[in-house]
Amino acid sequence: MKTVVDVGNSAIKCVAVETRQSTRCTFPLDNPNAIEAAGEHLSSLMKDHESSVHVASVNRSASRELMQFIDRYGGDASIVNQVTFADFPRLIRTNSPEQTGVDRLMGAHAAYEASSKQANHQRGIVVVDAGSAVTIDLVDAKGAFCGGVILPGIELQSRSLAEGTEALPTISFDDPSVSVPAIDTVPAITAGILTSIAAAVDRLAWQYRVDTIEVPLPIILGGGDAKRLASWIESPLTIIEDLVCQGILSLVSESSLSRLP
Repeated sequence: MKTVVDVGNSAIKCVAVETRQSTRCTFPLDNPNAIEAAGEHLSSLMKDHESSVHVASVNRSASRELMQFIDRYGGDASIVNQVTFADFPRLIRTNSPEQTGVDRLMGAHAAYEASSKQANHQRGIVVVDAGSAVTIDLVDAKGAFCGGVILPGIELQSRSLAEGTEALPTISFDDPSVSVPAIDTVPAITAGILTSIAAAVDRLAWQYRVDTIEVPLPIILGGGDAKRLASWIESPLTIIEDLVCQGILSLVSESSLSRLP
């Protein structure tokens, strides 16, 4: 069994794969017991001596706690494989590859592998991970990570408006199907936040082009808010669930990868 873990700022996501069957678990970090529950879950999986666990994290404090709970519940945190930028199998065209978020790199790898079978992948792809932050990155035709942009995610924008103003509320995005122009405050906030992110995605799908073809680059969309955001993006896109985990799984499955067993 292979288990991959994405430790983010808002949740811990686990995908366990055995033969052709996979199971998924998500532990939202707004639950005070989430890290302990994730540690107990992973410990139970590690009791299978043929299993391996691979973790990509952008949340150091949550990762430290997770390792402690794995040990507490009978697992062995010392054999957990920590995925880093060095595991990315292609070029990282940023000034400081070691400071590039491993979640962005794993998402880029998953998107490239998924799109490599499509005819238009030779133009490059735009990889959008819509989570606590939204990253909009470019992967070129050879799979190199070429950087991108980072902006606040849906919930961060909502909280920022509520905390920075007296009259605007924190809102729920359970129903993103609002019309514009909005005629009430809550729909106006919903539409404003979703439009700001979607417009950035659409613009960059054009701006990242290195060719003269008059269509935007294809988009791979992932992250916890992918489905909320998808209908607001005008450019053609494909949603990949568990984008970061899928990238780790792809790396783990590659026999040429030396660091990950």
